[in-house]
Amino acid sequence: MNAEAKKCPKCGTELSVMLFMGVQPEFYTCPACKVALDLVTLHPVAAVIGAEAPTKELIILRGLPGSGKSSVARQIVDGMTQKERSIDRSVIVCSADDYFMEDGRYVYKPGEQHQAHLACQMSVDRSMANGLRVIIVDNTNVKKEHMRPYLELAEKYGYKVSIKAIGGVGKEDVEKYLARQVHGVPRETLERMAREYEE
Repeated sequence: MNAEAKKCPKCGTELSVMLFMGVQPEFYTCPACKVALDLVTLHPVAAVIGAEAPTKELIILRGLPGSGKSSVARQIVDGMTQKERSIDRSVIVCSADDYFMEDGRYVYKPGEQHQAHLACQMSVDRSMANGLRVIIVDNTNVKKEHMRPYLELAEKYGYKVSIKAIGGVGKEDVEKYLARQVHGVPRETLERMAREYEE
C-alpha cells in the first residue's frame, strides 16, 4: 500500500498504513469497527469473497515441556486446507521459544525468559493487528496469569479464544516428558511446573 491516507469504508476511521507492513495477510481489520477489509480494494472481505468475513481465532496451548504442544500446533496448521492457508495466509504459531532460536538451534539464555515472553506477546499483537485469521500460542502457560496478556489482546482485536490443555501433570507424565522433551529442562523444573499447574 502507498502512503496516502486510507479510510475504512464502513466507519470512516483513518487507517494506519504502518499496520499494512510486515506480515501481509489478504485482509486488514479496521481497529474501530473490526470489519475485515481487502488490502487492495479496501472493500469489506464479505463483499469481496461473497461470504461472511472469516472468524478470527486465538488458540492458546498449555502444558509442560515435552507434552506435545508443538506437535499439536503443527497438526492444527496441517489440518487447515491449502485453500484456507493460501487465501489469507491465515495462520501463525507464536512461541516464547522462538526468542532463543539462533541459526536453527535452540540456545536457552538463563534470565531472559521475561524478554522471551514479551517478544511472543508482541508477535501476537502484531499478527492480530494485521488480521491473521488463526493465531496459535505455543507456551507452557502453567498459571492462568500467563495467559492473561493474550486474552486481553484477543478482546482488543475481537478474536474468539480456544484454550487447549495438552497432556497431564502427574508423576508418570513428568517421567514421560523428561524422556522426550528437546530443550533439556531439568527434572526439578518439570516437577515444580507440574505442582504449580493451575487447572
